Amino acid sequence: MDAPFALGRRLLFGHRGAPLERPENTITSFRLALELGVNALESDLHVTRDGHVMLAHDPDGVRMAGTAAQIRSSTRTEVERWDVGVGFTLPDGTRPLAGHGHRIPSLEDVLAEFPDVPLNLDIKQLAPDPTAALATLLTHTGAVARVLVTSFHERALRRLRRARYPGPLGLSRTGVLLLLALPAPLMRRVAPAAAAQLPDRLARPTLINRAHAAGMRVDIFTVNELDRARALFALGVDGVMTDDPRRVASALHR
Repeated sequence: MDAPFALGRRLLFGHRGAPLERPENTITSFRLALELGVNALESDLHVTRDGHVMLAHDPDGVRMAGTAAQIRSSTRTEVERWDVGVGFTLPDGTRPLAGHGHRIPSLEDVLAEFPDVPLNLDIKQLAPDPTAALATLLTHTGAVARVLVTSFHERALRRLRRARYPGPLGLSRTGVLLLLALPAPLMRRVAPAAAAQLPDRLARPTLINRAHAAGMRVDIFTVNELDRARALFALGVDGVMTDDPRRVASALHR
């Protein structure tokens, strides 16, 4: 796969897969998002007590699995027993997917299941430090080029840069503030990154152009209306993240 996160490559990310139709961040959610037409996936990560990278937004199982256990305090085997179908609720409050085998997957399993799919990973956990386990896994599986590592936390990204991790990185919250303030040449020196991932409210032509001038693609989150996704691509953004691939997927096509 050639430079999946290159500036100008149009991507539609399934944000946690297709979470309006399947339990978020599960293999079934990711698979459905791809079937519905996205060409990239987005997820979040934490690391277990025994060093395995797991794809989940929350640090614990309270919201999705009805357990107060934390991922960082549990083993991979323990986390994989959690039933995250419990956390998928319909507007009427029912939980139709509880007890149907929906589990938190490991990053290793997701990389194997979707070997050609670009993946955006957001580091949520800071302690214990997950970056060494993440970098080792991506390097050993040959997935470095197709995984864009992002985090709101500058500390996590700084750890990867200091370790000379070769894969593409996004901007932290601090990096976005610098993007708002610094001219492009200085931005390229101070906070080099492959992508600026911005909330929809910051999707302004001046900021998009500034990011592009600094060599960064621009991905916008989270967009669940087709017309808005189309408008963003027309505005010049490179990627859009959506919770609703069924509604938004056609925006990917010019």
